[in-house]
Amino acid sequence: MHLDLRVDLKTGDLVRQTAIMTIEETLGWKGIILGIGRCDLWRFEGEGERFREEIEREVARTSVFVNTTKHNARFEDEGDRDFGQELTATEALEPARVSGVRRWRARLWITEEGGERESLRRRVQARLETSRLKSLKGGVLWEIELRAAAADQARGAVTGLAISRSRESGLLLNPHFQEGRLLSLEEVSA
Repeated sequence: MHLDLRVDLKTGDLVRQTAIMTIEETLGWKGIILGIGRCDLWRFEGEGERFREEIEREVARTSVFVNTTKHNARFEDEGDRDFGQELTATEALEPARVSGVRRWRARLWITEEGGERESLRRRVQARLETSRLKSLKGGVLWEIELRAAAADQARGAVTGLAISRSRESGLLLNPHFQEGRLLSLEEVSA
């Protein structure tokens, strides 16, 4: 079973605001990128009849995942679905190669390579009663709304925007120690 914990800031997000300014003003994505959101995303994978209940209790008991004075958090039960597709630099597009008026919404998860938080997983596992926590991953979820002609162009735009290849291209992912997974890409109505 997979259980995702989404953690949003209650106040303004300066990292998000800085990313938007850099993406539009420095990297040339103005007019293509319509909106960007950012939050932390934790993924608990485990088993047990009371898995969700025990994980929720542990998250509420500690401030490692959520600081209630500055965060809103909610659990999303994702069952056993596949967790996205890895981004590769070969599919990256530059802003000049992206056009179209169709609107797309992408969810991009950036983690350290592998995403595993093994020491934290062991700490949480020690506090569970009957459930087994097999894996604990954490990273930053970016939600990006953009314009592109087709799904493959939208995916290439998200990849080009995300993977840093120089000072002039890419921003959200450093390929030397991070990886990105495109969790979803869907067309949205205007």
